[in-house]
Amino acid sequence: MQIPTGFSWVNIRGSADEQTGNAVGGIVHLFTASSTTLLVGDAVYLYGVGIVDKSATAANYVGFVGFVVGGQSNGYRVDDAVGTTAATSGQKVMVQISGVARGIVGASGFTAGTNFNAVPSAATAGRIIPGTTADQRLGVVLSTQASAGAEVKVLIKQF
Repeated sequence: MQIPTGFSWVNIRGSADEQTGNAVGGIVHLFTASSTTLLVGDAVYLYGVGIVDKSATAANYVGFVGFVVGGQSNGYRVDDAVGTTAATSGQKVMVQISGVARGIVGASGFTAGTNFNAVPSAATAGRIIPGTTADQRLGVVLSTQASAGAEVKVLIKQF
């Protein structure tokens, strides 16, 4: 893959995933990782000018940007498993800012159709759990997943 620019582009997964109702993809933008290692599937917020971070403090997600899909540490691949290192401190990281993304389940799992809203986990930075606090909603969950650390598909909600 060519090294991405600072311009947004569309994330198309090169697999049969597009043929399903829960295909992932959307607009991806390039940012810089803060001093924290960011993983594929981490929910991130704007930490500084062009810098993103993850946190176990829900209030930080008022500046929610999106979900990490890849970065400098994994060769900018967007198909690595959630939990794979995408970028370390100061490296470039690709963040999906719209569409359907892959997130990482926190301690509480999701049942599609019941636990609609994803909010940041207060236990593990970057992970998401079911919740209803309006100013903390990061997206609408489209798949069922109960296991902590597993992948769940999320329709990103911006404001």
